[in-house]
Amino acid sequence: MGAQSYARTSGPGVDVIETGEIGGDRRAIIENGASGGAANVTVSRDPALEGKEVTLNFVDTDIREFARVLFSEVLQVPYLIDPNIAGTVTVRSGGRIDANRALVLAKQALETVGSTIRVSDGVYRVTGLASGGYDAANVRSFELNFIDADAAQGALQGLIQGRAEIISSSGNSITMRGDTETLSLVASMISAIDVDRFRTASFGLFPLRYGAATEVAEELRSLYLGVGASNQTIIPIDRINAVLVIASKAENLQFAQKWLDRLDQGPQNQRLVHVYQVKNREADELAKLLDGIFKESMPVETTIVADAAEGQSLTAPGAFLGPEASGGSSGSDGIKVTADPGANKLVIWATKKEYSLIDQALRRLDTPLSQVYVETTIAEVRLGGELRHGVRWFLEAGGLSAGYSDANNGAVAPSFPGFNFAFQVPQAELVISALESHTNVRIVSTPQLTVVDRETATIQVGDQVPIITKSVQDATSGRPVIASDVTFRDTGVILKVTPQIRSSGEVLLEIAQEVSRVVPTTSSQIDSPTISQRKVESTVLVPDGTAIVLAGLMSSNGEESQGGLPGTKGTLLESIFGSKKEAVSRTELIIIIRPMIIKDRSDLRDVAAEVANKMQDVMRVPVE
Repeated sequence: MGAQSYARTSGPGVDVIETGEIGGDRRAIIENGASGGAANVTVSRDPALEGKEVTLNFVDTDIREFARVLFSEVLQVPYLIDPNIAGTVTVRSGGRIDANRALVLAKQALETVGSTIRVSDGVYRVTGLASGGYDAANVRSFELNFIDADAAQGALQGLIQGRAEIISSSGNSITMRGDTETLSLVASMISAIDVDRFRTASFGLFPLRYGAATEVAEELRSLYLGVGASNQTIIPIDRINAVLVIASKAENLQFAQKWLDRLDQGPQNQRLVHVYQVKNREADELAKLLDGIFKESMPVETTIVADAAEGQSLTAPGAFLGPEASGGSSGSDGIKVTADPGANKLVIWATKKEYSLIDQALRRLDTPLSQVYVETTIAEVRLGGELRHGVRWFLEAGGLSAGYSDANNGAVAPSFPGFNFAFQVPQAELVISALESHTNVRIVSTPQLTVVDRETATIQVGDQVPIITKSVQDATSGRPVIASDVTFRDTGVILKVTPQIRSSGEVLLEIAQEVSRVVPTTSSQIDSPTISQRKVESTVLVPDGTAIVLAGLMSSNGEESQGGLPGTKGTLLESIFGSKKEAVSRTELIIIIRPMIIKDRSDLRDVAAEVANKMQDVMRVPVE
């Protein structure tokens, strides 16, 4: 767990706000006084500018004006400007610097707004970068008089972390990029530590988790005195609860780190506030799980904050607040867990030992949720000939490998009486090909969706049809007025799937499938359409990657035709020589579903590749 802390460091002419990350493992920011090891920004030097010193002081200056003054007035070199560049820059050298150094600063400043400087045949060209730069950032160079740039970084890293970055550090110069406020604070800090006394010193910044900075610093000072190392400067920084150690030798910083690890131990029985950032689940869901896990072994009070605005956090950035911030004492009863849905965090008030157990549970519970990719094919099969008894009979007689479900491992649970059933098949394509070779098959829809484990996904393709539910006629005004209440009914292909992944690698699918259409109303005089629908609601258990067929939803459509001699229609001869024929067409709706469990990114890539390959194939049957 990490915490963002702030501190005010007082020194000669300085009043600085510092910031640093407090992690689960103490990683002190240590920089030795010895030079070397710093990354340098390599920029070609212009021999014509050797020995020339300039001062840069540009604040929110337009790029064109900046280039004109820099190249024409300050450096007095030929230049060109790309007409497409725009923006403003801030560059301040803090005093007179070498002209070639000024070019480095200018180039870095322009890169912050997506531009750069290129040299060709002695001409400086201000052009756009190929891939943008940093937005709304400033570049500033700091010249050091006494301490080495590498050593200074030990005192600066905690101050700039997350708000600025060091882009060049060599010798007695540090160049940083960041917001104006942070760079101003850096200038104040440098003026405080860049003194002759610390010319050969090494710096170490040690954030604390439990101990108070002032008390720990005093104990550390006593330890140094005990080993005869009294020439170390130890400064407590209360706001960020950290200790700054300025040592004459790098070995003394290692001594400080070893003892601070021992001194910075929180009381085992004192309850403190910890903040856990939830990564993969919902904070309120984890809070309820914790309540169920620990309520038997230790009292847990769970609270879910419900009135936070969407996206608004009730907790400040960070993972630990000291005992003063917790607002309680070690004598309070029970663990308190508060869910902050706005920031998706858990605020836990517990002792160190209690939180250690809770943290272990959270790390096991807060794991990425598995997903299920569901591939569905809905087809209407014309029955007749070899398929006169239905799809199931045909597939069995044709020798297609199929395994039937039973009540324990996948029986269909219809919500209405009927003859629907489920059986497994190797692939959906194999079933469609087998049926196509003997009858007409019309693909109604092929919905494909990905859904999180135990969540419901819905696909709907169709229209909303207006249905009159009530009509009232008012004749009191002298002219009949009819008022109707209308509701809308979803029609078309509607699929709802809720998967549940089993530890055995199987998927329990709750399926609600409907295929409906509008037909003229012939059974009554009501002025509303009739909805013809075929619907199945089932719960089936399917092995991962195996297709299952839901079938048995049959329907019949009758068509009547009349024949006879020409000119006899409507006469007596029609009843003598005429004939009537009635043709009945039967169809069966089948639903083929194949679930695939997606556990990680590699599974997701495999599914995406399979879908892409299938999309490239041209289907040989018509799609509605």
